[in-house]
Amino acid sequence: MDSREKLSIFANAYKISSVIFVAARLDLFKYTSEGISLENLAKVLNVLEQPLALLVNFLAALEILKESNGYYITNDDYSPLLSYDNELVMLDFIKIADSELENRNYTKELMDSLFGRSSKEFYSSTQLETVNNFNKILYNSGQYASILIARELSRYKNDTILDIGGNVGTYAIGLCKILNSTTVHIYDKAAMKAPFEENISKYDFKDRVKFFEKDIIADRIDESYDVIILSNILHCFHLSLIDSILSKVSQAINSGGVIILHDTFLDESGTKPCQSLLYNLDWLTSGCSFNYTAEDMRDKFEPLGLKLVKQVKYKNMPTSILVLKK
Repeated sequence: MDSREKLSIFANAYKISSVIFVAARLDLFKYTSEGISLENLAKVLNVLEQPLALLVNFLAALEILKESNGYYITNDDYSPLLSYDNELVMLDFIKIADSELENRNYTKELMDSLFGRSSKEFYSSTQLETVNNFNKILYNSGQYASILIARELSRYKNDTILDIGGNVGTYAIGLCKILNSTTVHIYDKAAMKAPFEENISKYDFKDRVKFFEKDIIADRIDESYDVIILSNILHCFHLSLIDSILSKVSQAINSGGVIILHDTFLDESGTKPCQSLLYNLDWLTSGCSFNYTAEDMRDKFEPLGLKLVKQVKYKNMPTSILVLKK
């Protein structure tokens, strides 16, 4: 493939996501969980067969579907993620991405960010369905991350933990399952309190996990903690606010305590991993200039009295964990 063809494909790449969005809108994956012919698929979806053929063949080219003897079926690797009966289903994420693309002008937002004109708040959608889908995504994706974080915290004193932006309590629940003596405080916006209470009611951790309606920018941290967790939260803030957040959490950590940063950090070149670059570019359209390396975080925290003691990278994950000790 020559450079001209590559540029042509890159300039039209948004059409790839549009195909996936349309498939989700049609509930197409509900019918490809088992083999189905193109003719029958067109009938159950009530669409024209010829354009549907192009759509499903493109999904097959992406290896989301596979075709055999005229029948289409969801590829084994994707089947659990697109099953309506699986709690780890990705369809909620696809719905949010679809809604975002329909209601936003990414080109304009990127231009605004580059010129400092962006005032759009990250995750600003207030539609109930979007909020509910977002909470489900956070809960499902956060369960595994909480295990990884707990593994790191088992090496340190962890009696008191503050989870900033703890949302529906996913990390808190996961930590309490593994760290027996831990109590967790969650700081998050008032809108998150009801889904948090619904989620925590399923577990016997009410005495160990408490929710506080707090804005990390506007409000103070009332206590000091052995551990403070900033997981997938720093990239939600504008560049001008990140330093003040780091200063605030550094003052609230006990001597010998640790701060856990879990986010999409880049390598020293600033160009890898590719998944992190794509996420960071998307956040830039919201005015959030988050493109940091572990070394950048080390340099920011050292004047605040914390030392970077570990970076944990995970295969096939864009996120990594930084452990900073006071």
